[in-house]
Amino acid sequence: MSVVQIGTSRLTVVPVIRGLLSEGDKVREAVMGATPQAIAVSISKEELAGLKNMDEDLEYDMSEVETLYSDVLSGFGEVTLPPPCFSVALEMSEELDVPVLPIDMNEELYSATYCTLVGTVDLIRESLSLKRLRKKLMRCTTPDEFVITWDSLINRSKGFSLLAAEREEHMAGVLKRLSRKYSEVVAVIELERTKGVLSHLKGNSSENG
Repeated sequence: MSVVQIGTSRLTVVPVIRGLLSEGDKVREAVMGATPQAIAVSISKEELAGLKNMDEDLEYDMSEVETLYSDVLSGFGEVTLPPPCFSVALEMSEELDVPVLPIDMNEELYSATYCTLVGTVDLIRESLSLKRLRKKLMRCTTPDEFVITWDSLINRSKGFSLLAAEREEHMAGVLKRLSRKYSEVVAVIELERTKGVLSHLKGNSSENG
């Protein structure tokens, strides 16, 4: 967890692992410790709307890649949907009566950026076999190592790497704007995007962590 001072605003950045049940407790503790005026989450407005309206009894049909992610991550603890890191952030916002705000690209912007940056060669390189992916991922000994390794494999091509960097810059920009409105913000950000977001925030801020 890192605390960044942006002007007169205090931003608490909580790195989380999507899907891991225990991450819900991490978010709850961070929010209660900071008593924020707003909670930011590293998902799009469409994802947040889906989270708010999600039917807990609805069965989610995962892709092969998502199934692989869940299978390997479950070796480090229970994995559930919706991701506890974000569902708990939503619960805490309701409990404390503060807004929960999406900071990732909306679907329209993401699609436009994807089409600009990701080419045919990137898509071909993305087709690394699931068996080979699993072999590399099974070498990981901690959940943190797993998600960082997963991200490096999924975004190993130039196009996908640039897309991830654009998302990080976008999220940092939204957080800077939020810091002008709220004096205390907790930002729940996927671990693999946290380092990039923080690097964009450092230009005009101080950090403790």
